Amino acid sequence: MSDDVIGSAPQPGAQPPAQGPDLAALKTRWTLEIERYERKAEQFHQRGKKIVERYVDERKDEDAQVIRYNVLWSNLQTLRPSLYAKDPTPEVERRFKDEDAVGRTASDVLERCLAYLVQKQGFGDTMRSVVLDRLLPGRGVAWARYVPHMRDAQVPGPQDVQDDGTQLTDDTTAAAGAEAPAQEVYWEEVKFDFVNWQDFGHTIGRTWEEIDGVWRVCYLSKDEVRARFGAETAAAIPFDQEPEGLEKDRDGVSDLRKSKIYEIWDKRTKRAMWLHRSHPSMLDVRDDPLRLEGFFPCPKPLQATVASSNFIPTADYQLWKDQAAELDQLTQRIKMLTRAIKAAGVYDSSVPGLRNLLGRGNDNTLIPVDQWAAFAERNGLKGAIELLEVKQFADVLLSLYEAREHVKQDLYEISGLSDLLRGASDPETTATAEKIKGAFASVRLKDMQREVQVFARDLIIPRRLAVRMQQHVRMRFDQAGQQRHDGHVNNFGIGRRFDFSQRPGGGDAFAVDQHGPAFV
Repeated sequence: MSDDVIGSAPQPGAQPPAQGPDLAALKTRWTLEIERYERKAEQFHQRGKKIVERYVDERKDEDAQVIRYNVLWSNLQTLRPSLYAKDPTPEVERRFKDEDAVGRTASDVLERCLAYLVQKQGFGDTMRSVVLDRLLPGRGVAWARYVPHMRDAQVPGPQDVQDDGTQLTDDTTAAAGAEAPAQEVYWEEVKFDFVNWQDFGHTIGRTWEEIDGVWRVCYLSKDEVRARFGAETAAAIPFDQEPEGLEKDRDGVSDLRKSKIYEIWDKRTKRAMWLHRSHPSMLDVRDDPLRLEGFFPCPKPLQATVASSNFIPTADYQLWKDQAAELDQLTQRIKMLTRAIKAAGVYDSSVPGLRNLLGRGNDNTLIPVDQWAAFAERNGLKGAIELLEVKQFADVLLSLYEAREHVKQDLYEISGLSDLLRGASDPETTATAEKIKGAFASVRLKDMQREVQVFARDLIIPRRLAVRMQQHVRMRFDQAGQQRHDGHVNNFGIGRRFDFSQRPGGGDAFAVDQHGPAFV
């Protein structure tokens, strides 16, 4: 079995949930914190929803005929692969290059663990979703979740008996009311959960260092709540979150409804808590489940523009939405003028054949005219037909195209997307000018790339989470395709047995802040 329903499962030996009236007080306090954040972030959420609707071109019925210039979609298709093109390759090395065989081998073991983790746990999909949220509403969040897999404690005996755990023979039956067999961890893993920007919250603070609590929203079905919190809790909380577009009285809708659960991590008290707003007390409280150095199971969110006085970000699109709106207006006018530029006019009704001269659309067509001599005396076609003058429309249309190009250049200067990043270049521009534009664009782009790299690093190694895993689990990754015994490493020709949980002197072999390996 595994604790894979919600949140980060507590490690073996974690403190049991707190009991007593303190749970109700905790629930009241954190409900107020959530409401306080929702008031503070209300404008951020409203803007974010509009930006996402604009990106996917979601419109109301009355706006269906409006022509738009979706420069937001175009810019993001350029920026997304520039910020995250492929999955990272973990690289672990010692901070100091001492003659230390244990540290060198530990680095290799941890590097293989991380490489396996990135490949098998959907890290790339999570990062791409995080980057998209960073570029749209302005905040990308991911959550590292520890999942232990448990089984009955092994008993001495043959290997097949040890693999299956405690067994009941034909001569032994379980006594009624007997205690459940002891559990042990036989496999551990870390999963990377993408957290939608609307499902993340934090205590009010000016910087990340001032924030002492974070939470995310999890939507659980009744079976999942029953498995995680018990049948009594599942019967006490409502399941009022249902998929959009379903009729409430339709059969089977009740099975699709879910409950909105908040998973809260409080850095001040070192507690992880779960609550539902309608429940009178906390659903569960755990004292420091993962014992992480930074406590939070999520890295600092990937954010857009943030001032030092407020940690809630402002989306990039918000800074150049006026130029985007101007592009929409010019594009709409261009469309209207384009429709007006056409062959239209009036003709002499006494010559009915002229009606078909342009209307049929056939090439090399001759129209018969009765009384040709009289028709020629009236100046022929020039005297029988008058077309609408379109030269003025064409001149205005060219001016609109020129104005739109100027607005686009203003927009690109604000957003930092140079011609080189977009694959556009003027053939008359000198190489020096192109180099200057490329350097200007790379200044902003490199800073954003660095932020994505730091976020990915902190997500892969959430502050010593790898250290807390059981030794025999880490050692399984030591050699590709080869099972190792616990604590036995010989890929460097080392014949001794080492304990990689602790270095001599009490230092942690996997800690990034010790003399051991540092993640780079």
